[in-house]
Amino acid sequence: MISRFSSRSTNLTRTFLKDRLRDAVTYDRISGYFRSSLFSLIEEELTRLDRVRLVCNAEIDPRDLTVAGAAADRAQLEAFTADRDAAGPLLDRVRWRRLHELLRSGKVQVRVVSRESAPFLHGKAGLITRSGGSTSAFIGSVNDTYTAWNLNYELIWEDTSREAADWVRGEFDWLWSKGVPLSDLVIAE
Repeated sequence: MISRFSSRSTNLTRTFLKDRLRDAVTYDRISGYFRSSLFSLIEEELTRLDRVRLVCNAEIDPRDLTVAGAAADRAQLEAFTADRDAAGPLLDRVRWRRLHELLRSGKVQVRVVSRESAPFLHGKAGLITRSGGSTSAFIGSVNDTYTAWNLNYELIWEDTSREAADWVRGEFDWLWSKGVPLSDLVIAE
């Protein structure tokens, strides 16, 4: 079954994303742009999911990179939090504390695709799998950011067929295999 959604007529966070994630076990997403602001929208839903994998383009918020690096390395985190001029103040903010906790838990994984693998990862798609095995495959214009899901004009086209799930899974898996874990990236000084 195909369904179409427009932010012109509905709040996509409530009527699409939160609704689909409510009984989901996994969420695999080709995000385009990713910002940790996304997690403030779906925090409750994230706690119920078994796994979240996001693959995004290389245009990452430097603050998200700093916190992701700290989440990967406990010694680095302690050094950052001891130095209040570095990541310490970020971890005091709810958004980046949430990102740090989700990445440390292993439940949420974010990979970044370089321009060599995909000149610019602009396409967006997702695959939500429910406990019974049914899926919701979707494509559209929405990036994984608070602004995109809540403020922008965005479109989503959802298809619940097996063929759509297989297609999105194939695209996601290829990009995932090319991506580098967010926590492995280092900001050049």
